[in-house]
Amino acid sequence: MRKGDKMYDQLKKLSMKGVMKRLGAGIVALLIILFVAGQSFLKLAKGPQDLYQLTVDQLPNSYVEGDINVILGAYAEYYVENDDGTEEVTDNYYIIPVGEEEFVGLAVNKEDFSTADQIYNETYDYMMGYRDDLSTSMKVTGTINKMEDDVYEFYEEWFMTSGILENPTKEEFERVALPYVLEIDKVGKLDTYIVYLLAALSVILVLAMLYAFIAGISGLYLRPVKKYITKHQDLVSEERVESDFMNATTIENVMVGNTWTFYTKGCKTYMIENKDIVWAYLEETTHRVNGIKSGVSKSLILYNQKKKKLAIPMKKSNYVNSVLGIYSHTQPHMVIGFSEELNKCFNKDFETFLRIPYQNQEQSEQEAGNNSTKNNFTSEEGSSSTDKTNDNVTTGDNYNGSSDENYEDNITLNKNEDDEE
Repeated sequence: MRKGDKMYDQLKKLSMKGVMKRLGAGIVALLIILFVAGQSFLKLAKGPQDLYQLTVDQLPNSYVEGDINVILGAYAEYYVENDDGTEEVTDNYYIIPVGEEEFVGLAVNKEDFSTADQIYNETYDYMMGYRDDLSTSMKVTGTINKMEDDVYEFYEEWFMTSGILENPTKEEFERVALPYVLEIDKVGKLDTYIVYLLAALSVILVLAMLYAFIAGISGLYLRPVKKYITKHQDLVSEERVESDFMNATTIENVMVGNTWTFYTKGCKTYMIENKDIVWAYLEETTHRVNGIKSGVSKSLILYNQKKKKLAIPMKKSNYVNSVLGIYSHTQPHMVIGFSEELNKCFNKDFETFLRIPYQNQEQSEQEAGNNSTKNNFTSEEGSSSTDKTNDNVTTGDNYNGSSDENYEDNITLNKNEDDEE
């Protein structure tokens, strides 16, 4: 086995966990799309059938095309109310003949209102004997869907009052007036452009999943780590990096070594030298949808010497706090934890901010020295002692995390599983 192979194998396993999550999310998304648009995909793949070649029994749910040159009337319209209170008609519902002597509805968008009205006027003139032919037609493609109940009421009313039926009874109406409507530019229940959009999204999802899997298997997601080692090869050996990695403590997707911190973000793996990290703290972000709390995300926030922010998502706050606990015990140069005073100092006086950990260490050493000399004060009332409280911002163990007594347990529970192998 070559130097570094064991480290890269471990990193690849971590990367593949991210790949598997991505594949799982992609599969769920594809299943949802297929549930919503599966039938529409099949209809689109087969192509539209000739409206006038289908029998009455074949009409329901059929994806069809045809030239409409006969419209008997309009029985309903759909409108929306604008912000200024005016009403705008978006769809008109007409009646067209199909089969031998049957009829269905035809839903027409406002872009085709004028053409549909022209066909209706020519049909009326033809039936009244005012003209000898029907010259206007409209080519349509769409799906014959079941008519909604509220529209069906107007449909029935039109047949009962228009005089088109010689014997306008319920039985006669149900015999010739089929309860279906040809909805133009729809594939199944979905608009054609939505079906194409979902189809394109499905293809993109499949390609993305395929790429993620190949990239994970081939180790492509390890490139940031390899690039870092190559860039610093004059100062860093692969053996040293591997040794630090293999002895690192793993907490979820973060591996804290003595010299470097390794982490995964999505599928990719990264590394950063600990001495470059100047500030580390937990960040919790509350997410809301329409004002309603939908969740809280947790991140380990790291700032480097160039004041560049790095956010590493983690599942639980105590995972972040465990990482901060390791830093507080092993990286004395870091400022651990967040406060507004620290944030203000970081932004306005960075040099002072960098000195905070060392000032705290000096204070701790002074307090330890003072405590080595014990003074007893006695009186008739008894004894008393005076403690000094540091009102300045402190770091080190003062972080939003586990107490020291829980620290070792946190580390033990999250130790790199691969070490057991």
